[in-house]
Amino acid sequence: MSYNVQSFDIILNIPKSNLLISSLDMEFKVIKTAKSNADYAEIVIWNLDEDSYKQLIQDNQPVYIYTKLGDKEAKLIFTGYSDTNHITRKRITVTKTNNEAAPPDIVTSVELIESRISYDNCFINENYREEVSAEQIINDCISAMGIGSVIINTEIPEKMYSTFKAKGKPHCILYEICDSLGLDITIQNGIVNIGIPGADENEESIPEFNLLNSLEPEFQNNNEALLITELQTDIYPNKLVKCNFEKLSGIFPVIEVILEGNNFDRAGSTNIIIGLEK
Repeated sequence: MSYNVQSFDIILNIPKSNLLISSLDMEFKVIKTAKSNADYAEIVIWNLDEDSYKQLIQDNQPVYIYTKLGDKEAKLIFTGYSDTNHITRKRITVTKTNNEAAPPDIVTSVELIESRISYDNCFINENYREEVSAEQIINDCISAMGIGSVIINTEIPEKMYSTFKAKGKPHCILYEICDSLGLDITIQNGIVNIGIPGADENEESIPEFNLLNSLEPEFQNNNEALLITELQTDIYPNKLVKCNFEKLSGIFPVIEVILEGNNFDRAGSTNIIIGLEK
């Protein structure tokens, strides 16, 4: 399912290079997941000038993808890092209807990996020889990752370790501790979110999907279903959604979100994979 609006803009902001890309034909695909693999995005840009291309391909700089529907405020949908090994640039011959050759289109394709790259090489080496709380270990891991923005939407359960050795990649230890506490963790756009799915939501605020805004759910296996709807920038892994279909009804957690769109057709869609296990 896709939909068209009067105006649909895609904006790339690369502050480190002082580069803002807009007003060009672009399309995107963004995959956000609650699974262990990193969030991922693909962006295709038509006729990006050479100077902007050289700025874009610089390694180790964050790229921010925004979408803007009509006169609404632009929304950040993805933050990722480019890799020169995953950037391609090619010329495509364009032929007019009278068979005359037009200037070729220059198509730049960029793959972005979420902000994990900014902390994936971080290291923690803390040997807690005395009793330590799970909350302290969580805070130390976040500190070692160098991420300044943290949202915790529930109280951290009290759990004490007589001793604990935190050695290795801090985000791996963070996931391990949170999992042992029955907490979910996601890292979206450089922000760590820890808590219980929907702990900060009441039922009235949970987005609802039905035949007015979505196609019929597709059951992928006994534990998951797929919802296809219009572009939804506020749906993310571990968020709760409400389904109101004849064959699927209830409130379920989001496992994966795939956003796709382009500004030349002014169209966008969202695939939402939800978990059915109670």
